[in-house]
Amino acid sequence: MATFGTPSRGPDDASRALRCALALASETTIWSAERVATGGLPLEIGIGLHYGEAIVGSIGDGQRLDYLVIGDTVNVASRLERLTREMDAQIVVSDEPGARIRNEGAGSDGLLDRFGRRGEEYVVGRVRPIAVWTTARQLQPRNATT
Repeated sequence: MATFGTPSRGPDDASRALRCALALASETTIWSAERVATGGLPLEIGIGLHYGEAIVGSIGDGQRLDYLVIGDTVNVASRLERLTREMDAQIVVSDEPGARIRNEGAGSDGLLDRFGRRGEEYVVGRVRPIAVWTTARQLQPRNATT
């Protein structure tokens, strides 16, 4: 799990999160192709991205201290990651990050153009369905060599 905007918010947290997800997906695709080329098994990942409030902080004592991020936003992101398997998608994003990215002004650089709306999905812990956007399972690797 990765968080953006913790411990304090920035002006482009959602854009940075989506750029990170796209870069991670691309690098994983490249790594998977390299594994297959050397006789290894392919590697696939699923990424769920949601935007919202969360509770952030350290918990523990002098012997063990953990940094935690908990709350509905974290739970929804986890459920979206699980949807990648059912939807055969590499990245599943809720409406919230997309709306935030548009507000940040980064939507016009094509960041959101890679995603297609897949409708609404029910996720555990939510009464109403969540609108989701996805990318295909195999993103085109950047600077891939053949």
